[in-house]
Amino acid sequence: MFIMPYRIYQKYKASANSNSRPNRSSNSSPIAKEGVFVTRINGTSRSLLWRLKRWFYASIRQYLETLGSDIFDEELSKSFWAQISSAIVEYTNENGLVETPVQAEVHYKLQNLNGKLAFTITSVTLKFFKEFKSETITYQYKEKEQ
Repeated sequence: MFIMPYRIYQKYKASANSNSRPNRSSNSSPIAKEGVFVTRINGTSRSLLWRLKRWFYASIRQYLETLGSDIFDEELSKSFWAQISSAIVEYTNENGLVETPVQAEVHYKLQNLNGKLAFTITSVTLKFFKEFKSETITYQYKEKEQ
């Protein structure tokens, strides 16, 4: 049987009784008004769009649950996402970067548009990682002549 020393017990008891969690009253909002989302390196731009779509709709769902549909405009936010995603697809297709590894940095904010808040993406930075030209070098060991 483990017996806890008295001083450690007093510290443990004090921390357990204190309210160490932040006060989440109805006035304070746990959501971010603006921020940056950085993805990990994705194998293709298709997988990047899949990851960004998952992040975007998860964020929209969080805003809807927190703010409610009377304050947050889901349809306007989705229309902004459609514009951004189509611009990413168009750019990667035109430049032949569909199968290139890519990482994205997305800057976003909540904006008041038409009396409601909308989740808007202010900028997207794409970092492409192109392959280096690889060459095969063969080396044969030659014994020294003595």
